Amino acid sequence: MYTLCCDPEWKAAISFQRIGPDVLALEGTLDGKEIRGRFRRVDDSRFPLVSRSLHWINEWPLNR
Repeated sequence: MYTLCCDPEWKAAISFQRIGPDVLALEGTLDGKEIRGRFRRVDDSRFPLVSRSLHWINEWPLNR
């Protein structure tokens, strides 16, 4: 694992390309190592926070 904030020699060069309407490809170098990735868009309704309501519960009241 790399710490981005503390090493001034750390370098990254990443490019992206949209392969299709729902596919994004990334490639480049990250601290001297080659990386590649493909990402597929997912419909928002598949995320639990969107498909059901969020109920925020505080353990401690804000007005203490």
